[in-house]
Amino acid sequence: MRNLLALLAAGVIGFAAVGWYLGWYQVQTTAAPSGKNAVKIEIDRTKIGDDLHKGEEKLHNVLDKASQSNDQTKSASVTKSDASKANANDP
Repeated sequence: MRNLLALLAAGVIGFAAVGWYLGWYQVQTTAAPSGKNAVKIEIDRTKIGDDLHKGEEKLHNVLDKASQSNDQTKSASVTKSDASKANANDP
């Protein structure tokens, strides 16, 4: 149970760090006249959506390239095996 809570905490901290780095939100503190501090958090939903969309596109591109690379490797290995079979059958 503690491991699950530690994993959850690491995920939340990681999400907060990435969000802050990418500018998804801004935290501002101001001093109130009564001596108390006020905290203002602004969340930029459009930036979050745009960044997630860009990430999704990059993921699809990487997966497509990996798929094409695997297809080329398979076709190259089939060609080599066909060539070796043909050379074995030649007198």
